[in-house]
Amino acid sequence: MLIVRNLYLFLFLLLYSTTALSITKNTTSQKNSNKEKFILNYYDTVIDSLTSHKLFDKKDINNVLQLIKASQQLTVSQHLKFNNYLAYYHLINLNFKESIQFCQKNLSLRFPKNKNNELTIAYTYYFYGNCLLNQGNYKKAIQYSQFAIKTFEKHKFVDGWSKCKMLLANIYFYLKSYKDAENEINEGIQLFQQNKTNNYYMLVLTKIKILRAFKVQESISEIIKTYQELKNKPEIDDFFKIEINVYYIEFLINNNKLELAKKIIDETQPLVEKKNTIRSSDMFNWILADYNFATNSPLSNKSYFLNRITKSKKENDHQTLRNIYYYLKQDAYLSKNLEDLYYYTNEYELASKKISSDETKSEILELKTKYETEKKEQLLALNELQIDKKNRTIIILFSTSLTFILFGLFIYSNFKNYKRKENEELKKHFTVKLLENMEEERKRIAKELHDGINHELLTLKHNKPFSEHEINNKIDQIIEDVRSISRNLHPVMFEKIGLESSVKNLIERLKINNNFFITSEISYTNCLHSKQEIQLFRVIQEGLNNIIKYSNAHAAKVTLVEKEDFLYLEIKDNGIGFKFEEQLKSKKSFGIHSIIERIHSINGEIKFISNQSGTTIKIKIKK
Repeated sequence: MLIVRNLYLFLFLLLYSTTALSITKNTTSQKNSNKEKFILNYYDTVIDSLTSHKLFDKKDINNVLQLIKASQQLTVSQHLKFNNYLAYYHLINLNFKESIQFCQKNLSLRFPKNKNNELTIAYTYYFYGNCLLNQGNYKKAIQYSQFAIKTFEKHKFVDGWSKCKMLLANIYFYLKSYKDAENEINEGIQLFQQNKTNNYYMLVLTKIKILRAFKVQESISEIIKTYQELKNKPEIDDFFKIEINVYYIEFLINNNKLELAKKIIDETQPLVEKKNTIRSSDMFNWILADYNFATNSPLSNKSYFLNRITKSKKENDHQTLRNIYYYLKQDAYLSKNLEDLYYYTNEYELASKKISSDETKSEILELKTKYETEKKEQLLALNELQIDKKNRTIIILFSTSLTFILFGLFIYSNFKNYKRKENEELKKHFTVKLLENMEEERKRIAKELHDGINHELLTLKHNKPFSEHEINNKIDQIIEDVRSISRNLHPVMFEKIGLESSVKNLIERLKINNNFFITSEISYTNCLHSKQEIQLFRVIQEGLNNIIKYSNAHAAKVTLVEKEDFLYLEIKDNGIGFKFEEQLKSKKSFGIHSIIERIHSINGEIKFISNQSGTTIKIKIKK
């Protein structure tokens, strides 16, 4: 790479000095004219050469800036190329905001319509799309990649077209639309089957990433084959060797071949240090962390992850932030650091939410369908449709629409009846279950009275005389049994100490008795009636008991705060979650129904949010 850079700079100086000598023989005006003409002609060669060879250090950029300062007559086309050069430079260094600024400069310029300018702008859209992908803005990323593809297809420009296919494949990959991702990348690979250059391996490595998500065995075969190929190809960029090594190390870790994995890690590290790019360093540190966890060791490179957080936040790089927090929360789990575990789990969930919602995913897939539909319509537009055919189509569409509307009304009516019957059944089941639970509670109290208090009293009555000390002990035991029964029936001193203190006592008792991590955030000014407070207390009690029994969680949090005219309660855990609709219909859902009924009885609103990352119960009550 250094040889290539020096060669271009040498040619530049040679040509420039030769031109300068010839210019000195002419008049001053001729000197200036020839000098500017030379710089303008040479400018395109410099930019194209630096971009194609990825020469992006500060010396290269300064040389380009000096060329621009030397001439006052840069054309719009040359400005377009320079902005693209800097956009590409910042993209490779993961400076997404700066890269987007130069892309936006290009898109704001008016330029002559010709092939070169159109291709330059197509690359601008490609760079912009890559930045948006990393920021989690999938909808715009797919729009910009489609803009670029139209131009590359128009001019049959294979390099740009294949890169856009790879960009689309990555978008669909992060949306978990793996089949679409595979189709896009396969179209790109077909163009380079006979010419296995850097472009070919760039596409192959993207395909491996996609296959790992849903065709594991096929991805393993591709990883081993590509790893063997790249070992014997010195002309291929080290970046691609680093990436395939990372995939191969992952394969070895998954198959418990840890010694060989460590050997490949040690072989890869010098390549990463030599390449010295953020992306290659990220890949290497991700897999090094996986190796640490496979050997039940804490992160040996934790400082790298902590240092990456600042830059990722600055660039809104939510993809990288999610990866960082994933490894940090795993490290906290291994180290049994519950505070860090709770913090990094929350940060991981926040980064995941910022990437893309289900609604965004739906919109993006609609864009894909719209793009494909537009292409078909362009082909169909070449054939003129007859008027009578249009009329028949309108009649058919009207008839079909009417049929669908009537059918939809029929289905809706049946669905409403079904839901009504289902709700009646659930209410009936809840009532029966409530009565059964009341009866069970009575039996439990009777048993505790009979086996505990009754037994102790009979002992005092029939056994030999006790000493005063023994009598006092027996009486204390009976008092404690009575208190225990009373506590289960109604919180001790609830009316006197209030809701906030009762909740804190409950949390402390559950933490001690169950060895479970629970935190609370309570800001309450006794804004509810005591009857409402006891129902709210029972909801918190039921919610926390359910978390401890069923959620497999490591931690939970209770938040009770007042805002304006409402009181908000949130009970949250980091467990395995559950399918709310299915559980609600289950005959074992008494606890959930009990919580819902209690909240409805005090005119409150309740919402359950549950997934694989945990469950949150959100409650809103008017003060």
